[in-house]
Amino acid sequence: MKLDSQIKHFTKISLDKANSAVKRVTKGTMEDIIRKTAVDTGLLVNNWITSKGNPEFKVDRLADESASDSLQGINDVTKNYTKKDWGMSIWMTNSLHYANAIEMGTRSKKSPQGMLRISVLESPKHLKK
Repeated sequence: MKLDSQIKHFTKISLDKANSAVKRVTKGTMEDIIRKTAVDTGLLVNNWITSKGNPEFKVDRLADESASDSLQGINDVTKNYTKKDWGMSIWMTNSLHYANAIEMGTRSKKSPQGMLRISVLESPKHLKK
């Protein structure tokens, strides 16, 4: 194998591994956020909206303690994230009026340390998988 072929092969493998790591860390961190979200009626946990490129600020999901819509949104965005999307932000928003109060620990004893901040701080654990 010629040197240029070896370099191209190594580059492809490296980029594939990098893309896989980005997807794994992003998906894992977002799933952690959902797992750490306080659940009362299920409205907050099921209104995490995942999007690519631009944030979405809608609140249109029904209460669901299993967070099925939120989890499906994460899967849909991360499974379709490719090297062509590098540089494009992946967003996770929750526009319910009380989401910030839950995050800051002023409204719920179920998530006193928040869900977003702690999950982001713990995100490096997903690199090790």
